[in-house]
Amino acid sequence: EKEGIAAAHLASELRGWMETHGYKAEMLISKQQFQRLLVEPQVMRILGDVGVDVLTLEDMTDTIFEDVQRSGAPGLTFEHFAGLILDMRGSSVAKVKDVKEQIRLMKTAVVESVGNVMNKVNLDICNLHRELRAMRADIGADVDFDDEIDGMEALSQSSKEDSQISVVQVGTGDSSEDSQAE
Repeated sequence: EKEGIAAAHLASELRGWMETHGYKAEMLISKQQFQRLLVEPQVMRILGDVGVDVLTLEDMTDTIFEDVQRSGAPGLTFEHFAGLILDMRGSSVAKVKDVKEQIRLMKTAVVESVGNVMNKVNLDICNLHRELRAMRADIGADVDFDDEIDGMEALSQSSKEDSQISVVQVGTGDSSEDSQAE
């Protein structure tokens, strides 16, 4: 019952503030509007009153709108916005879906990082091969490394494409695993 009262109070205060400042409750909230809302002193007070850390909410803006974009929606509805705020309260308990989302984000970050490191290492190896070829040419060695360098550059490009594909695969997840985990 307390939860319902808190939700109704939050929705009422937010809706009232938004209407007095030119927002219509039925319009979608864009990422830029969301960010502007979070720096409004009265909105910050409303969010603080229900136990939301506004700085953390601001830090999560990109993640929130990646999820909105992934769902195909052009923005947040007022209901989704209010629900998101209620979920961001310090007293909210983490749920399985929250943990799964965190794991998905971590996997994506790791795959991107590994892909970036692999690309850098491959490029460094290509550069070393070029330097070796130049050094051998300087001392008169009759060795042709062009084919090897071309192969390494192709490997570097392939590695970059693989890491991008992996990021997409991690982002989509396996629906059979997801349904079993819930």
